This record gives sequence, structure tokens and C-alpha cells, in this order.
Amino acid sequence: MRRDPGRAVVVAALAVVVIVAGIVAAFAMHQSGNNPAARSPATGPVIASGPASPVTNKTPDALNLPLYSGSQTDLPVSDGQVLSIGPTLALLNANGVALWHENASVNSLNGSTAASGGLQTRSCAVASGAGGHDYDFVALLSGQQTVVPASPPAGGSFTLTGNGVALPDGTIRNPCTGTVTARAAPHGTFTSTECLIGTTVIGTGRTGQMAWKNGHKLWQIRTKNPLICDNRGTVLMLNPAAGKVSYVNLANGKTRWTIKDPSCVGGCLSHSPALHMLGAAQALILTDGNHVLALNRNNGRALWQKSGECALQARVTPNLAVLLGSCGQSADPAVATVANPSSGVTIGSHQVRVAGCSQGSQWSANAHRLLVVCPDAAGSGQTDPASLISW
Repeated sequence: MRRDPGRAVVVAALAVVVIVAGIVAAFAMHQSGNNPAARSPATGPVIASGPASPVTNKTPDALNLPLYSGSQTDLPVSDGQVLSIGPTLALLNANGVALWHENASVNSLNGSTAASGGLQTRSCAVASGAGGHDYDFVALLSGQQTVVPASPPAGGSFTLTGNGVALPDGTIRNPCTGTVTARAAPHGTFTSTECLIGTTVIGTGRTGQMAWKNGHKLWQIRTKNPLICDNRGTVLMLNPAAGKVSYVNLANGKTRWTIKDPSCVGGCLSHSPALHMLGAAQALILTDGNHVLALNRNNGRALWQKSGECALQARVTPNLAVLLGSCGQSADPAVATVANPSSGVTIGSHQVRVAGCSQGSQWSANAHRLLVVCPDAAGSGQTDPASLISW
């Protein structure tokens, strides 16, 4: 099976309050930097990861995922279920059997995709179509779809939490039905939304970065330096030109602290166009496809970092932890590592193997499970072998 490699990487994204398999914020405006594969760990106040603990947990649960098309992406959602999204939408149970499947309402679903699921009452998915002309809101329980036209057409990125989704038209909507629940900003304010924190939306407009809430502008910074956020209310601004990272106060836009990017040895995370942040109690985890950096939330001090790895997901319960592994394609077999967010010390590890996988596996995760899928590169099979690992 041939998959769109860009959509396969989408799934590493927000965590903490919601269980998010992936969220994409379009950072087309971002400056790209040096090749991240060339990075080396920075010197300075960085804590080593410590000795690895014995391999934990049981053998991965093997399952076969139905092969609907060559461009499907599979995301773990609640209770061991898997959302398969593409031209066909399907919700699969823990054995890989379809609970429902149907055609996607948005034509050529190949834009950004985000899904929420887990212990909260609503489990939903939002996806954009080709060119960003429409958004498809999907209620996972029923498969009900609602199409919301992008306004203006080819609108920018959206942000999804467990309680809502913010669109560039300034609205906050029900994540299952697309119904408008609030308006953060007047129409035309944003070209791209980057953060939804409660009822505050932060995004890029024609005059720079700004935050709006209930129709009122909270602050504005006349720069288009990218912002990244977590659902704990933390906002970081990246300065690719200077190689700096700043903590921005959500309420007033003032800078709380600024640090020189500790990862800038052979490359900088602050230059990465695919950077995202995972929040923990005391640590901010920054990651792209090949580097992980943990910063102290209070002062920006570097806690630990790792090269050649990616942080897929963070969790709060049952134990505070961050899952490290592959945000792209990984050789089989491989190892997923569970680490302490504040120290980087290894809590446990999981052997990852998908039977018969020789082309590289694709990983996605939520705060409870890691899904590893082996695409059928030949396109001849009716199913894709996969493993669903509790972590």
C-alpha cells in the first residue's frame, strides 16, 4: 500500500487534557533551518537520560487493519479503537473490525487531520480537504459528518481540543458537529490559528501574532515568528533568526523569559517548520522528527535532550510520562521508550515489531496507546498488519 508520507507524520501532536493522536498546525510561514539530522546534543545544564529500566508491559497486541485506500491514515482513539481516515472514513474496534465505514464528505481528504478520544464524553475528528476549502467534522460514535466551508477558501490551519475547534474565521465550534459555540475574533482577523486555550484563540493575522477572546483582542505582537502552545495555557514564541525561545504570558502577551535555543549545535529546534510542544507539570517538551528538548516551565532552563528521537505523546494519568519513538517511519523491530518528563530518565521501554514489516512502520499515539502500522508497499494485500501497544 502506498501512503501519503506527509499525512503519516501528522499524528504526533497535542496532549494533556485531551488524548490527541495528532494535530497539524500549518507553519508554512516558518523559516526552515539546518538539517535536524545533523544535530548533536548541546552542552550545558542538561541531565542525562540515566540507565534504562527493564522492558515493560506485555507483548504487543497484533491486529489487521482493513485496507480501504492507499492514502488512509490510522490513528488510535478511545478504548483501543482506531480511526482510519482518508477518502474512506472508518472506526475500527480493538480487533480491527469496522464498527462503521463510509465515504468522507470532504473531497480528497488529504489536508491536516486531528482526532480526539479517550475518557471524555466526546470523541471526534476534524480534517481539512485538499487545498483547505472545507473542514469535515466527524462524530466517532455515529460516523455523522458535517462539512463546514473554509472562510476564506483555502483557509489556514485549525486547532482542536477535547471541547472545541478554532477555525481561521474566528469561530470556536463543537468538535463533533461543527456548530458555532463562540466567536473569539471578528471575521478576517486570522489567516491561521495556532492555539485554542479555553476560549482564547491565538493565531497569525496580517499584522502579526495576536490573541482574541469573546470578540476582544487581548494582545498583539507585530511579528510573524511562530507560536506553539500546549493545553495547559503555555505559549512559546520561536525566533528562528536569533535562535531564541520566549515564554509569552497568555493574558497580556508579555515575555516572561527568553533563552538561547539549547539545541543549536548543528541545527536548532527553533528553526524547525514541524516543531510541536507537549506540556507536563514542570516541563515543556519541544520536539520535531529527530530531536527532543525539555525545558523548565518556570525559567526555561534546559532539563534534558535527546537526538535521533521524537516525542510522540505526553500523559498525565495514570503516571506522568512522555512517549519517545518514531514520528515518521521506523525500521522493524524498534523500541519505544517511556521517559520521565522532568528528568528524561527512562521509566520503561517496549519492543515494537510488526510481523512481516520490511518497508518501515508508521507510528501514532494517544495518551494510552501506541499504534504501529506496517503499510503494504506492494499494494496487493487487503489488510495492513499493525500492533496496538498499551503504554
